[in-house]
Amino acid sequence: MTPDAYYYISMVYFSIAGLTFFTLSLKGYNTYKQTRYIEASERWNKIKPLQYILHALHIPPYIIAAYWYLDAYLEYRNGVQDI
Repeated sequence: MTPDAYYYISMVYFSIAGLTFFTLSLKGYNTYKQTRYIEASERWNKIKPLQYILHALHIPPYIIAAYWYLDAYLEYRNGVQDI
C-alpha cells in the first residue's frame, strides 16, 4: 500500500465518523420533534434510547482508526523529509 493511501484512508474514517455523528443528531432532532407533545410513558416506547447509544458507540472507533492512519502517514512523511 502506498503511503498516500494512509492519508486517504484516514480521511475516509474521519468522514464516516462525521457522517455518523450527523445522522445521529438528525435522528435525535426528528425524534424530539415527533415526541414533543406526547405522554412520558408513551415517549419511552417511541424514543428507544438503546438505539442512540449503539449508534453513538460507532463514532470513537472510527476516530481512533482515522488517527492511527493519519499518524502513520505523518510519521512516514516526516521520515522521508529527514533523509
